[in-house]
Amino acid sequence: MTEINRDIEILMNIMDYGTTYHIYPRATENILKILELVDVKNMDVYTVLSSSDIIFSLIDKMAKSIDTFDINPLTLRYYYLRKWMLEDEIIDGENVSFSDIYDIINRNRKYINEDEEQSVRLWNTYIKRIKEDFFSLYNATLFEYVSDRIPCCYDANLKYLLQYLNSISLVFDEVDIGNSDEISNMKKYDLVYLSNIMDLNAGFKVKNIRNRIYEMLNQGGQAICTNLVNHPYFNFFNEQKQIFEEKFEYGELFRERVGSKDNIYYRYIKK
Repeated sequence: MTEINRDIEILMNIMDYGTTYHIYPRATENILKILELVDVKNMDVYTVLSSSDIIFSLIDKMAKSIDTFDINPLTLRYYYLRKWMLEDEIIDGENVSFSDIYDIINRNRKYINEDEEQSVRLWNTYIKRIKEDFFSLYNATLFEYVSDRIPCCYDANLKYLLQYLNSISLVFDEVDIGNSDEISNMKKYDLVYLSNIMDLNAGFKVKNIRNRIYEMLNQGGQAICTNLVNHPYFNFFNEQKQIFEEKFEYGELFRERVGSKDNIYYRYIKK
């Protein structure tokens, strides 16, 4: 559970000044192709929450259980907003009016937990501040990017997705996974989905991440990673692979050309 007053303060700071916290509107990585190559059916998964597209995609691919983490507590609030919108079959928010989204947020519903109920207050605070078309505001922080690279869980499988979302109380750890002192989750998983978290971390944090996910994974378990932004001034990819090789086998899944750089999708398998 995250603290609602603190979360509202973070949201207001984003609106007024911008902060190190961001709400990513949609996934930019090719989740569709990743999950074509990695069969997650019946797996216990620990995943970064981020825009919620990863967890929705894992549900679509029939993962057994899914627990989440993120350093940003607002990802949890965004998860509930997207859940409510999906209940109205709203995928990307295009052509949705201010009054439509207000009605969605304030609709009478049975809340899964206190986090979902409190999230109504946060999003109402947001709406009251902007007093304009809801999605024009989102250009700064939310629905700016629409991806076609996620599994198609929004058509034939939308009913299954919603049944899942309304039957579980989302497990969310607000942690920096590179800080081993913050993580108390001792559950074992078959897969940890890190996305591109390690791209921006120096060696000591990468080692912390390696040690932590090694403890969290079952034997033969795997971590899915991406190297999405291969900037020369924080490219620790080779160093990262050297740090992991003691306890994991490295395997490249595929590459995508973006501009003059290759985005690398890969996994580490626990030895």
